[in-house]
Amino acid sequence: MLPFLQRGQLVVQPTYEPFVSGGRAPVTIVAEVREDIQVLVTALSFGRMPKETRLIRVNGERLNIEGDSPGWGGPVMGITIRVPVGFDKLLWVHTRGMIIAFGPVRNMSLTAGRSIEVEEITSASSAYLSTYRAGSSFKVGKTSGELRVHTLGGRVRIMADAPQLLRIDSWGGAVRLCGTWKEKAVKFGSNCGEKTLRNSA
Repeated sequence: MLPFLQRGQLVVQPTYEPFVSGGRAPVTIVAEVREDIQVLVTALSFGRMPKETRLIRVNGERLNIEGDSPGWGGPVMGITIRVPVGFDKLLWVHTRGMIIAFGPVRNMSLTAGRSIEVEEITSASSAYLSTYRAGSSFKVGKTSGELRVHTLGGRVRIMADAPQLLRIDSWGGAVRLCGTWKEKAVKFGSNCGEKTLRNSA
């Protein structure tokens, strides 16, 4: 039997903290005008989807998404999480793939084996971004809140918009920082590579 794509979906109230263990799958985060949390998991399957899958589980106040779970008999190909704009619970993601985030989320901790792209980090928001594979890169759009970035030699590109705090550790990776910021709000680790800074403040 040839494998085919299978999709599972769960919708819950925005009182849960999503914890995503993405396995090798890319993870997409979307903050949009909605009143609930929607999780969509796409995986390869060799048969009918079981009624009770271990891929998405509710455990107390946590919403666990297990990208490494063999719930469908095939690998997870992608995970999408849709949350309300300004969602203020911790959104924790760890994947060996890449992560893309659209829209404002108040509190994120994202770790990827590949690249991370974040559209914006608004004021009063906090984000910790890290990659553990050498050379993996970051691209962060309009940044006004608190941002901490850690990468192993990857490129870092950030558009600053008067961030409250910006901490960058790139371990030899090139850093490109543009926009406006106060010098006391930005800190570079001693291990950063070439820095291109364009402060229009």
